[in-house]
Parts: sequence; C-alpha cells; structure tokens
Amino acid sequence: MAKLKERVAILLVVYPVGAFLAILFFAFRALAWIKIWHWEKFPIYKRNPGLYENGLIVVSNHPHLLGCMFEVWLPVLFYRDYLRYPFRLRPFSVPDKSNFPDKWYWRWIKPVAVPINRNGKAEDARHEMKRLIEILKSGGICVIFAEGGRTFKGTKFQRSAKGKRVRILDRGVALLAQKTGAAILPIWVEDVNKTSSVDNADNLDPKKLYHRFPKFWEGVIVKVGDITRFEGIQFKGKPGGEKIVQDLTNALLELADKDQEE
Repeated sequence: MAKLKERVAILLVVYPVGAFLAILFFAFRALAWIKIWHWEKFPIYKRNPGLYENGLIVVSNHPHLLGCMFEVWLPVLFYRDYLRYPFRLRPFSVPDKSNFPDKWYWRWIKPVAVPINRNGKAEDARHEMKRLIEILKSGGICVIFAEGGRTFKGTKFQRSAKGKRVRILDRGVALLAQKTGAAILPIWVEDVNKTSSVDNADNLDPKKLYHRFPKFWEGVIVKVGDITRFEGIQFKGKPGGEKIVQDLTNALLELADKDQEE
C-alpha cells in the first residue's frame, strides 16, 4: 500500500512539477539565465545504461542563497531521464531536514528527497544512510551538496589555484561511494555576475549574507565535470575515506577554475 501511495504521489504531484520545471529550464536556457558548460558530458540513461548500474551521485558546491535554489534546479538537469522513467530515475535531493519540517504540506517531497538531520541521533543517521544506499544500489540518482551547508557559513576551506573555495566535504559522501560503487558526477555552480565571489571572501558576516538574493536573471553557470568512480579504496580506516573526500574536493576545485573552452 505504501508503494502504491508513493507511485500515485509521483504521478499526480512529482511528475507534473518536474515537467513544469523542465519547461522553465528550457526557457531559462533560452534567456541565458542558466548556462551549461560541457552539457555533452551530462549523463543520459539511454546512451549509457550501464553507468547507472550502481547508482549515480551528483556532488556540487553550495554557494550562498543560490545554492538553495539549485537544490531544486540541479535535479531538473536529469529531466531527460525522469520524464521517461519517473519511478526509477527520479533524482533524489539530500537537503537539511531542518528546512523541511514534518508538516503535511511537505509530504509531497518524500518521493524525491531524503532529508538529513545533521544534528540528529546516530540511529537517525544510520537510517538515512541506509535509505540513500538503497536508492543507489537500485540504480537511482542522488544529488548531494557535500559541504554540509552553504559555503560562506563554513570555517574550514580548501582553495583552488584561482582562489575559489569549498568547505571541507562531509565524509558521508565517501561512505556512499564506497558502499555502493556508484559513479560520481562533480558539478560546480556560480553566477555570471560574480556574486559567487561572496563565497570566496573572508571575514564576512553570515547573518548579513543570509538574505542576499542573487541576481538569477543575470545568469548562472553550471559546470559539468567528468564522471569518476572510487573502486578498490577501502573505507574502513581513516585513509580510505580521506582519499575519496580529497579526490572529490580536488575535482570540484579544478572544475571551478576551468574556462568554457577547456
């Protein structure tokens, strides 16, 4: 019965919302509000079904308020898959549970999200991780902002050669990669008018930046990276997890510095 209710919710709510967002995506690209660099690298199930065998993880940076908007927009990039296969290939977001309280009007996101309680009990964390592993092992898609919050709210960072920065990534994404063998697609998001420089500035008051509204209509750049896997790296023991995290961090920072022609 629970499975039936989920499928009904997908068909009646999730699918129509996804189709509407796909139409907006086309419009925003036509208006150059969203610019995709290396769109040809973005995976499509029909072209490479084997890629999805152990699931696919999208790992992205989380720039200021723009990042909150892209918790919705990054999954939309998979419109070619989820419009064809709404039950199997709908992308799951992994938002902070505090942003989605357990209210009736948020129930519609359950078929497309696994909210994480970052300050919850260990038992809750195990349950959430188990759910993500199940999604990936069934060939699903998870979109994760692995910084654990918006970039400018962090205290520890790693920087690219050009000075762009990300927070220290959460080791949970390394555990997912190791437990499932999922392919990983790095994505870097920044806005054309360079308000993303907010995320790379030091000594800023997060409270003043919290309500900053990015000039979305001036354009957002989404940089698509190369798909990678982390096979043969043992997570048990500190070195395995740290290597995956560092490799992912390097991939994001290298992508951040790339120009469109590269």
